[in-house]
Amino acid sequence: MKLFIGWDAGMEFEQAFAFTAHIDPELLVKWEGEGAIQRNVEQRLRRAMRVNGIKDLPLGYVFESRSASGKSRSRIHLHGYVLCEDPLLATRFKVALEKALYPSLKRSRRTREIEVKRANREKVRFLRRGAWPFYIAKNTGSYDSRLPKRRVYISESLTDIARLAWTVRREE
Repeated sequence: MKLFIGWDAGMEFEQAFAFTAHIDPELLVKWEGEGAIQRNVEQRLRRAMRVNGIKDLPLGYVFESRSASGKSRSRIHLHGYVLCEDPLLATRFKVALEKALYPSLKRSRRTREIEVKRANREKVRFLRRGAWPFYIAKNTGSYDSRLPKRRVYISESLTDIARLAWTVRREE
């Protein structure tokens, strides 16, 4: 629920940026052997955000291991969003994602391994007001042996925003 309320608050103030981030296959092979994909992703992303000076950005994401239909397995990746007052912070967040999850990414070629997009009120597929949270949470309940633990990550700052937004809505 916090994931949905945080997204709605970000859309209300036009500060929401949606992202999809694939993980470097070399890192995945290494982490699958350890059985700790989620822990390693969280740790590396936290470090990269601290290095880029954006450690307190409100952030929520879901580990995805199924295709859009949910019927077949796919490469593990993240879907999520970050709330940024300034688009420059979203750019710094993208750099942090690239350094943390895809260090072998070549800048010379055009790739879609890491995407960060502003979520507007325009009718862009999946970025409408309520569609993105439903899309990212669609397969969180389906079992995958590669992801044995929880699949949802919500930062403390996003939790605080969601609680505040919920309080304001209940009072209205």
